[in-house]
Amino acid sequence: AVVSTQSTGDGFLIELSDRLGLETARKLKKNALSFLGDAILTDITLLHPPSQIALASLVYSAETNKISISSYLSELSPDPTTLQQLLKSISTIRQHLQLNYKFQITSSKLKELEGKCAAISKCLTGDAEYESSGDEENPGPGRVTKRRKTVEMETS
Repeated sequence: AVVSTQSTGDGFLIELSDRLGLETARKLKKNALSFLGDAILTDITLLHPPSQIALASLVYSAETNKISISSYLSELSPDPTTLQQLLKSISTIRQHLQLNYKFQITSSKLKELEGKCAAISKCLTGDAEYESSGDEENPGPGRVTKRRKTVEMETS
């Protein structure tokens, strides 16, 4: 069975809404969904189970909203060793995402890159026209010019 990180997070939010109230759970959900949206753009979903990613999103959201969920996290773990492993996993997930945040690009840079990709695509499909360097006016027989066209000289 495939388990979604978001549905796992919703399960945790239902439990938290019983403990902290519906309005608090809604505040947590907003930032948690943002965290999950960023997480699915990385390879983190291949490295950690959905439940740990969902918990990391809730811890992030709780810290952002200054809401304490430490008692809830400790109740999830049967012993202190398991709790420490869980907290270490959450920390690893958050560090992984923070590392990916450093490599995010601005929308203007993205548009520039998309333009370059489109130009490369045109070149590969032969739709692009290249600027002449001057040596194309008198190409030799069967020579491929920079315009990607074969030019043959007529002999008279």
